[in-house]
Amino acid sequence: MKKNYILTLFFCSSLFISNAQIKTPQASPTCEISQYVGTSKISITYSRPGVKNRVIFGGLVPFDKVWRTGANKATKISFSQDVKVGGQDLEAGDYSLFTIPSQKEWTIIFNKSLDLWGTGKYSQDMDALRITVPSISNTTLAPISENVRNAELEEEHAKTIDKLEAKLKVAELKGDANATNKIKDEINKIKDEIESKGESQHSLFSNTESVFKSETFDWLKNNHVESFTMDFGSFTSAGAELILSWERTKVVIPIYTNTIEEVQKEYTALLEAGPDANTYYKGARFFLDNNLDMNLALKWIDLAIEKRPEAFWMSYQKAKILIQFDKFSEAIQIAEKVIEMAGSAEDSYGYDEKAEELIKQLKIK
Repeated sequence: MKKNYILTLFFCSSLFISNAQIKTPQASPTCEISQYVGTSKISITYSRPGVKNRVIFGGLVPFDKVWRTGANKATKISFSQDVKVGGQDLEAGDYSLFTIPSQKEWTIIFNKSLDLWGTGKYSQDMDALRITVPSISNTTLAPISENVRNAELEEEHAKTIDKLEAKLKVAELKGDANATNKIKDEINKIKDEIESKGESQHSLFSNTESVFKSETFDWLKNNHVESFTMDFGSFTSAGAELILSWERTKVVIPIYTNTIEEVQKEYTALLEAGPDANTYYKGARFFLDNNLDMNLALKWIDLAIEKRPEAFWMSYQKAKILIQFDKFSEAIQIAEKVIEMAGSAEDSYGYDEKAEELIKQLKIK
């Protein structure tokens, strides 16, 4: 009897431990993303709630109140280097990311308090940075899309007028008075139609054209984001956009790093000290690609070629640098030399074709 009791106790204990280790799905799953922007690593940990047939902004998430920017624990964002967010300086480190959504713009908050659950213990005194960015949502789509259609119609009218004016010149040259008058009447009719729409609509469209004649406009028309999403896009050498999207609302936060300035300093210090050919070459390429000091770029590519005269790919970059000084003839001569060297090499890596294309473009000039 005692033996059976012990076995039963052992079985129950094992079952309890086994059940305690079972993981169940989260209603708002945790997501971790890391992204290099320039040379700075940005990491985000956040939860992803779903729409689930609810009104999100202005409903589940009230307007003009602090939001945890996700679900469960407040969203955490980390920067390995100092950055500029929305043009404002933010030191490297870890922050909680809070937001205050409203209909036309959001306040983005980087707060020094970490591991907060929701917004319960949020304190504005711990804010490291606040910025304001526009909010794009389906509530603004209808009036703006009408402006886009008006602008597209206006563009079509302009093309029609161009065609009619070309026909008018031909009619005038032929001395065909009837055709001339008829074409003039058509042109005036179209111009009157454009003017009748008034300047107000054109003015309104001009203010929104940069936003809504872009991928954002297409995104609003075609996307419904079920789960709250944070992602990066629009990368440059030193910056990117942090994009928040949920339901039919999209918020874009511009982030810029000092990557170019730091790399410029490092290359300047390193290359002036007399490095090897490949380092000179990389420095010259970086300055060329980012339109920095072309005098230094030319100096460094010359030093690289001096150390490795057989490196035809380095000579090709020198030809491109010379173009920045409008030295087209000299650039063509070097490009021709690149074709010769690349053609006799075991592998041209396509530089013979690149040089031929460069010469072709320069001869057009």
